[in-house]
Amino acid sequence: MRLRALLLSSLLVMCALIAAGCASSTDKPAVSDLVASSLRATAGQKDIKVHYDVKAKVDATPSAQATAQTRKWLSAPISLTASGGASKDAVTLAGNISFTGKTYHAEALLGQHETFINLLGSWYGDRTKGLGDAQQTAQDKAASKASPEQVKKALRWVYDHSNEVLDAQVSAGPDIDGKTWQAKGHCKADGLATLAHRNGQTVSAQDRKDIAAFCRSIEITYVVGADDHLPRQLRIAADFDKQTLTALAASSGDNSTKELDRLKVELDIKLTKWGEDVSYKAPANPKSMDDLGMAVLGLLFQAAS
Repeated sequence: MRLRALLLSSLLVMCALIAAGCASSTDKPAVSDLVASSLRATAGQKDIKVHYDVKAKVDATPSAQATAQTRKWLSAPISLTASGGASKDAVTLAGNISFTGKTYHAEALLGQHETFINLLGSWYGDRTKGLGDAQQTAQDKAASKASPEQVKKALRWVYDHSNEVLDAQVSAGPDIDGKTWQAKGHCKADGLATLAHRNGQTVSAQDRKDIAAFCRSIEITYVVGADDHLPRQLRIAADFDKQTLTALAASSGDNSTKELDRLKVELDIKLTKWGEDVSYKAPANPKSMDDLGMAVLGLLFQAAS
């Protein structure tokens, strides 16, 4: 469990480190110079309005030891698509999930004091709870509030350790709402191990090998606006072969991966139209949210059949 937590934290740090802005639209920045400006640009959005498009895919190859149930679930890649917009006043989502050769569609609309969900072709709604109510609940909790000093400290920490844990190359990125910079790379296994040791964690020789295997298997690409420093795209691609899966499973005590010969994971998140309003049209006659539970049971029944 300790190694799994270390690897997960490594991935999160990598995402934060690559999620960087740039000094100008013409001068290629160094990765270490990207960090603070990108995080500040995002944190500085007082009224966030953004549109998103998410694609994810899991493609696994069952091993000779895989059960019939595992083979059924992995008979085709598992994929997810979702798109919509997000702001303090409205959130929209429309997406599909596909597995075992079947595809299911769902939608969600959230306003200040209303929520609508579409499942299996029917709309369900609640006109008493929405984003405003959730925001008020969060504001009432002191733990949910981060002081400016905490934010500055976090930015400084990421900036100080970027060169230690990240090996990335910066180049001109694709045109996504204008010119962009693209950072692409892997984590540094030795740097992560050193940082973990410095923070009081014991890192064995086997842990170092596992971290190195983890870093070799994952590639992260982050695209940011060349002028506004805001995130445009995050791509994570992981390809774990049998040897890597076995090594990571052995160190964590989890032998469920014995059913896999290979595991490929892809995640692609695009963020566009920063600053543009997010709106929706509420469904006319939604069913009660009390009936949503039966729809969920129907979906589970279809998936299991």
